[in-house]
Amino acid sequence: MTEYDLFVECIPMIAEMAARCRRLSEREYEGWKRETMGHAPEMVKEFMGKVLITIDRYVLGGAA
Repeated sequence: MTEYDLFVECIPMIAEMAARCRRLSEREYEGWKRETMGHAPEMVKEFMGKVLITIDRYVLGGAA
């Protein structure tokens, strides 16, 4: 499975996380991101960073 395949498979979960994060204050959201990356195993940090970029675009960019 490629990273792209994994990302596509995780889209429903990523969308749910983004919707929940959108209800957080900016401070709470930034704290959640730090905590999430802090708990991520080293082998998935690069992928998780890409997921967080996607969530950022929705949460901070105001996409519908």
